[in-house]
Amino acid sequence: MNEPIDPQSQFETVELIGTSPAIQNVKKLIEHVAPIDVPILIQGESGTGKEVVARLLHKYSNRNKKPFVPVNCAAIPEGLFESEMFGSEKGAYTGSEKTRIGLIEQANQGTLLLDEIGEMPLQMQVKLLRVLETKLLTRVGGNELKKVDFRLVSSTNRDLQIAVSEGRFRSDLFYRIRAVQIDLPPLRKRAEDIPLLIEYFSNQFAFRNHISVPQWTREALNWLSEMRWEGNVRELRWFVEGFLSLDRDPSPITRERVQPYYMQLIPASKNLPVLVQRQNSEIVYQPLVNERFSSENIPHLIKQLTREINELKGMIASVLVRFDQWLSEVKPIEVGTTEPHYPVDQTIKGQEKQAIQAALQNTNGNRREAAKRLGISERTLYRKLKEYGL
Repeated sequence: MNEPIDPQSQFETVELIGTSPAIQNVKKLIEHVAPIDVPILIQGESGTGKEVVARLLHKYSNRNKKPFVPVNCAAIPEGLFESEMFGSEKGAYTGSEKTRIGLIEQANQGTLLLDEIGEMPLQMQVKLLRVLETKLLTRVGGNELKKVDFRLVSSTNRDLQIAVSEGRFRSDLFYRIRAVQIDLPPLRKRAEDIPLLIEYFSNQFAFRNHISVPQWTREALNWLSEMRWEGNVRELRWFVEGFLSLDRDPSPITRERVQPYYMQLIPASKNLPVLVQRQNSEIVYQPLVNERFSSENIPHLIKQLTREINELKGMIASVLVRFDQWLSEVKPIEVGTTEPHYPVDQTIKGQEKQAIQAALQNTNGNRREAAKRLGISERTLYRKLKEYGL
């Protein structure tokens, strides 16, 4: 039985999980700038670990004995932003029965993380800039200036430079919060870290739930590494924990066991590209979802695509043969009658035109009935009539 490791002790040594060059560069940058008391902006897609980086910056700073206060700017209603950030005095507004210390004061001498800072209202941006410049704030409903000293770390999944150009974020605040910028890579750009992350999350899950550490086969880990995790590390973590919650088999986890769980989480869509495969006499369409186009599977994809094109050609040829047979069965028009005679046209468009003419002739000009016999919609028939000048 493998004894689970305390994830807290593991975190002390591993910190950011991964050995890829992309994540190694982030680790080096954290180590370099953490002791330097300057504002830092962390940019990265949702789920890449921006708060983890912020906590590490605090941990390795000279303020690590003081509070670390994370603030989700996207979760605070605009009308409450000022009181949440600056605090309020007793009686400042209806229902304010006591003095309330704001989040900035709570982070005094420590680190304040403003997560999703791009969601902060413009009016609040002005007030935050003032606090950063003066290190002073006033609670809502009060007059006393409070001195504050904190290290600001901001994070966002948006491009703030675009927000500045669009007038949604102040340029002066942008340059004030970005003395140093840390860009977190998405998981797809460090896929070699996925096996390590899976094993780390498995260890955490085992420790919390007092079970033996699940073992993964190399095949299963490699297969999961080939998937595109749009939710990045966060999505991978909840996938691992969800699977382990349902799968109680103590044997090593194989690809065959984990693949059905992965596939059932993929939203079905008939508009997704597909691979065509034959199983006995039946054609099976398999969605190309989250597949990684590596050098190993590109030849396979080309073969599958070629097979699909050839089958499509066969279907078209079969339809044309039946179409020619149908035309040959149309009753010929005798010369000298009042019925029109249409010369044979061997082109596809010519055959289509002749088929429409014959259908209209046989239905006495009834377009709805002609469309039914042709197997097309009445709207398509009208378009074809206009196209051929009929």
